[in-house]
Amino acid sequence: MSRDETTLRRQWTLIRKLSASRLGLSVKEIAVELDVEPKTVRRYLNLFREIGFPIVEVALARGLKKYRLDPNVGVPLSFSFDEAVALYLGRRFLEPLAGTAIAEASNTAFDKIRSTLGASSIDYINQFDAFFHQTYQSIHDYSNRSDQYDAIRTAIEDQTVVDLLYQSNSAPAPTYRLIHPYSFVKHNNAMYLLAFDPAAQKIKEYKLDRIEDVELKKEKFVKPADFNAESHLSNSFGVVPGDSDPFEVVVHFAAAVARYVLESRWKGCVSLEKKSDGRVVGVFSLSSTLEFKSWVLGFGASAEIVSPQSLRLEIAADLKALAAIYRVKT
Repeated sequence: MSRDETTLRRQWTLIRKLSASRLGLSVKEIAVELDVEPKTVRRYLNLFREIGFPIVEVALARGLKKYRLDPNVGVPLSFSFDEAVALYLGRRFLEPLAGTAIAEASNTAFDKIRSTLGASSIDYINQFDAFFHQTYQSIHDYSNRSDQYDAIRTAIEDQTVVDLLYQSNSAPAPTYRLIHPYSFVKHNNAMYLLAFDPAAQKIKEYKLDRIEDVELKKEKFVKPADFNAESHLSNSFGVVPGDSDPFEVVVHFAAAVARYVLESRWKGCVSLEKKSDGRVVGVFSLSSTLEFKSWVLGFGASAEIVSPQSLRLEIAADLKALAAIYRVKT
C-alpha cells in the first residue's frame, strides 16, 4: 500500500468515526484508533476544516476537547426538480443491495427527497414507476446479513484479518478459514468478497449468502498496492478469474442468435465478426471457462465452441451425461 493510500484510508476512517460519534472523540482517542501520532490527527482535523467539513469542537472540563461532525449540517447539494425525480425513480435499481450500508444510506437520501417534494408530488411521480421495471432471474436479500457485511467492510478498511465461517458450494458442512478481505464485488445481483487465503496462497471469492459467521481478529495484513478488483477479474467471464494465464476461446454463433449476441458487450470478448451467411464468430480472452461454458450452453445448438479442443471435449462430456439423464425410456 502506498503512503498516499494509507493516508486517504485513515482520513476516510476518521470521517466515518466523527460522523458516528454523538459525544465526539479526543485527539488522543483518534490517535489510538488510527494508530498515528496526535500531531497527525490535528493535521487531519485542520485539513477537514480548510475544505469545509463541519468539524465541531466540544470543550470539556480541564481543557479537554473533543471533535465531531455537526449532525445539523448536511452536504450542501441542490438538485433541479427533474434531477430529484430521476434519482427517486432510480431507487429500484438499488434493491439488490438491500441490507448493505449502501442501501441504508440511499434509502435515507430517498426519504429526504420524498419529504422535500411532498406527498402530492410523490403520488404523481409514482405513476412513472410503470415506465421502469427491472426483472431478476434471482434476487438476494441481505437484510439479515447487515452485521456480517458491516464487519467485513470494517475489516477491509482497517486491513484486519478475518476468521470466516463459510459454507462452500461443494463442502458438506461450513468450515472456518482465516482470510485477508480485499474488496466486495456485485455480480448477477449477488455480493461476493474477494479475499486472500494465506493457506492456499491465492485470492478467492466468497459469496455473501454463504458466509455464516464473521470474527475480526487482532492481526493486521497489508493489501498489495497494485491490487484492483477490476483488473483482477478482467480475464474472467464473471467473478471466477481462474488460475491460468488468459487463453483464446473461439465460438461460432448461428444466424438465429446473431442479433442478440451483437447487441451486447460481453466480458472478455475480444471481437465479434458477422459473416456473410449471418453467423457471428466471437473471440474471447479468458483465464477461466467455468461461467463461460454455462453461458454458451444456454444457446443450445445455436452456439459451437470451435477452440480450444479441451473445452470442446469438456462440453461433449457434459452433453453426453445430460443426454443420459433425458433419455426417453420406451
